[in-house]
Amino acid sequence: MNESGDVGMDGDKQSGGGEGTERSEAPAGRQPGGRPTDALAAARAALAALDKANAANGSETSSRDELAAAWQALAALGGAHGTGPGASSGRSAAPRSRGREGADWALPVVDAPPSRFDTPDEPDTPVRPGTRDEWAVPVLDAPVTGRAEARPSHGPSGPPEAPPSQAASSGPAEAAPRESRRPPLAGDPDAAWAAPVLDAPPPAPEPGPATDDSLFEVRRPAAPRGAAETGFPTSAHRDDASGRAPDESELAAVREALAAGGAPVRLADQALVALGPDAAALLREDPWNLLALPGISPQQADLFARTASAGGTPDPDDARRTRALIAWHLLRAANQGHTAVGAVSAVFALEQLGVRDALGALRAAYEHGRVMAFAELPAGDGTDADPDAEADETADEFDDGFGHPFDGPADRVLIALERHALAEESIAEAVLRLMSTATPSAADASPLDRALRGSGVVLHMPGAGEDPPRAPLELARAAGPRATVVCPTLDGALRVREFLTADESGPAVLTLHALFAERGGAGRGGDGLLDTDVLVVCEAHLLDVQSAAALLETVPDGARVVLCGDPDELQPAAPGRVFADLRDSGVVPVVTSAEQGPGVLGTLAAAVRTGSLPPVESPDRQVVLVGVRAAAEAVHRCVQLVGDSIPRALGIASDDIVVVTPAESGSTGATALNAALKQRLNPGPGQYAGFDIGDRVVRVPGPRTFAPAEGRVVEAVPDGLAVAFRDDPDHPETVPRDRLGELRHGWAVTVRQALGTRRAGVVAMLPGDAGALVTRALVYTAFTRARGHLSVVYPADGSLPKAVARETGDVRTTRLVAALREAADQMLGAAPESAEPGTD
Repeated sequence: MNESGDVGMDGDKQSGGGEGTERSEAPAGRQPGGRPTDALAAARAALAALDKANAANGSETSSRDELAAAWQALAALGGAHGTGPGASSGRSAAPRSRGREGADWALPVVDAPPSRFDTPDEPDTPVRPGTRDEWAVPVLDAPVTGRAEARPSHGPSGPPEAPPSQAASSGPAEAAPRESRRPPLAGDPDAAWAAPVLDAPPPAPEPGPATDDSLFEVRRPAAPRGAAETGFPTSAHRDDASGRAPDESELAAVREALAAGGAPVRLADQALVALGPDAAALLREDPWNLLALPGISPQQADLFARTASAGGTPDPDDARRTRALIAWHLLRAANQGHTAVGAVSAVFALEQLGVRDALGALRAAYEHGRVMAFAELPAGDGTDADPDAEADETADEFDDGFGHPFDGPADRVLIALERHALAEESIAEAVLRLMSTATPSAADASPLDRALRGSGVVLHMPGAGEDPPRAPLELARAAGPRATVVCPTLDGALRVREFLTADESGPAVLTLHALFAERGGAGRGGDGLLDTDVLVVCEAHLLDVQSAAALLETVPDGARVVLCGDPDELQPAAPGRVFADLRDSGVVPVVTSAEQGPGVLGTLAAAVRTGSLPPVESPDRQVVLVGVRAAAEAVHRCVQLVGDSIPRALGIASDDIVVVTPAESGSTGATALNAALKQRLNPGPGQYAGFDIGDRVVRVPGPRTFAPAEGRVVEAVPDGLAVAFRDDPDHPETVPRDRLGELRHGWAVTVRQALGTRRAGVVAMLPGDAGALVTRALVYTAFTRARGHLSVVYPADGSLPKAVARETGDVRTTRLVAALREAADQMLGAAPESAEPGTD
């Protein structure tokens, strides 16, 4: 790949642009590299004043001003630690070399949202003017920000490695502030981009005629949360989760309970969604149930409990507090893809939050049924010892299977939320059941056929850029109506139907959502199981543990299952790594395809998959490289490619082109790119909640959404906006006003949001200063979104080949590998030998 500009579609030399841009200044009130002593002093002073007021007033509640000062001091402390708007996230790039080419690429890494394991919680995105007040708290679905939690150096994983950008620039460990030496629980540098930033509202409408249509207000939807999901108690009857409007008396009771603890009464709606109709009673009985609300930090919950209890400062080892903190910690781990957490890590986190007997708190939570615990080592934990030997040793120590997990060494204990632990055990049992009951196939035409003769479950890994997977779909075609093909996304189902040219005599092709809703062509028997002989799951690497468990439980005995997936792509945002764990377990046979994507696109994808980025020769312009030296130039080139060059030179319409970028925010993030593309393709004031008629949009209903529904705004109606979605453009769907927060402009999306989708044309924006965010997996995923044409806008400084060459492992902690081996021991009598991979 050339270091300088490359020849573009029109034959012109791509200019290198300006020499650079101004560097970001340090946030006001804080010196670069300084510690947030002022904010810490303010927080301590506010809490001391609160103590003094409580002591003076006896059992009376503190004044609203004192509570507001204490609440805001905690938020300010988080901002000074790098969690508030404008504060450094702790991901600052290494010092720039003035003489190095491309060193002035204007995308400071401080624009990247910090890890979700950071505390306290404070939104890192701008809030619409006029809406922030002294009681402002993070928006419902905003990602958590703040300081990274630490894993102790003696934990199961051993000392974690520092990020490359820090390793290059850090000095002696003693010189660094304590917070900077605390590694996050998960080391995946892409974890910060695991979900779109949903708390950034669309641009405010420009001044114009005062009409009802221009006054749309965007309110963020409240995703249902409950005991099964959060580990917090909820009401027995949670009608709120089904969309019932809360009763006014319930709202009033919750507001009263919140006010008694000094919390903002505007949290009442969220409390009813999280805790159910009895939220007021639950908050009075256990004030730490406030942690069930998204965006609430332990410090805020402690302040709430402290104010609500007239008897003084609560005991930090209060069982109610410790159970809530453990559930909160596990939920934060799940947000980074973990299904389990080492007990040592949880002990350290609890100790940092003031719990004196942290290990005893974990034991009590396990005995109380709030968490599940397992005496074992996590698979792939990064230790030098042989994982099989460690697992065998652990099994010997807890051989009866009924011992208390905390009777052994704490560093061999994993804790997990019940829903994740049971889902992984369900997957293991279903896989072993299907492997042992499958009807042997007589076909012997391919490695996939031969693998299915000996096993009822087979993993199929497609070639680089191969979409859809040919061999499994040919197997489904041969089985005819007795086969079912399931895809996690609608876009994937449409591509499969196109490949199969499905008719009534062919296999049923369903989305995962349609399968669970019992729609489509797959019938079910009287027992509720699928009436099918062959199940092919495309893009199975996108399945989280709960979806995979629910899917495999519907497959009847004797059916054969082919799970097709590409573990080299980015992992989905939801907890688990099901496909990769099945592959790593050695229990399930793996067949690797020898095919790859067509032409230069397939060759380039195959090279990136193995860690190289060779020069590209593409006379037919299937791949075009555009080297840039500044963010402004990158945005200009992107708009030029989408709005003019690709449609004119290749005949691909702008509607069939998608821009993918690593992040939502930043100078070349999806938000900035969408603003520039809107100005070129559909300029307007954003009259309707930031949108105009004709805007291209995507619907993102939750923070873990991938392959969001894509459409175009066609009309403003009294109830909201009518959007013609791509899968059914002739029947527009009305997005109500109170759900307009789910819409985003859709010309550009993050690479993770693009999982499960393919487009005729793709523009891959790969910013130079994104550092560890640009990984081999991200580049591979971005390149393989293209079906016909790929334009790569990349920094002309040589950083992209280095990022592709650097291998970064997936460090999610899960139990599926151990569960599979345990199930195999019980069902087969001995641990299975690793299945030899085949090739088709």
